[in-house]
Amino acid sequence: MNATHLQLREQLSLSIRHQEGRIRFRTQVADVGVDFFAVNLLDLPEARQGALVAGDEVRGTIVRHDALYHFSSYVIGVFPVERLQLLRVAQPRNFWREQRRQFFRVEHRIPVVIQLEYQNSGAERQSCTINGSILNISAGGVKILADLPDGVELQQGAHVMLSFDIEEFSFTDLLGEVLRIDKSPTQRSFAVIFIDPKIDTQNTITRLNILYERRFILGG
Repeated sequence: MNATHLQLREQLSLSIRHQEGRIRFRTQVADVGVDFFAVNLLDLPEARQGALVAGDEVRGTIVRHDALYHFSSYVIGVFPVERLQLLRVAQPRNFWREQRRQFFRVEHRIPVVIQLEYQNSGAERQSCTINGSILNISAGGVKILADLPDGVELQQGAHVMLSFDIEEFSFTDLLGEVLRIDKSPTQRSFAVIFIDPKIDTQNTITRLNILYERRFILGG
């Protein structure tokens, strides 16, 4: 894998600054060249598909080698390729690795009911409810032990969306990528690294960890 260029079919999360706001969406590299990569314009929210212009700032997030990487770039323009309208973006000049352990993390075993959205082997979006436990969680990711329903088979590298409540804390549509899956006869534990989480979400997870550490210290 080329460490300095995005490759065809790599999955990524993009955040594009346009005027006074940002457009966030998940996508896959649909075309690639020495100086550019391109994504399908239809992956953008429909109301924003005609809004982007050359020069708009792009920030991207991608998972490689069991780590999260970020990059900066800019929009080149929109180009028709066969039956597609592709948003072309300049190839990043460099990537920087997020230090996963920079986030405060306390080991817990928290019973939880999770709403899970995932992509199956046929690239179809599926959803289900799973009962399990969160083994640890930080602002960078989460490890979950769960009984998966029949027919649900997560794959390493799959993008997932997680929603769950822990006490007074509520988390909705946490986007992540499955980094690792450990199997047993009855359960699966899987680690998910969050993709471009909101600052408010990261702060809430940190407060949750502080609460549980206080309880541990006080023997509660």
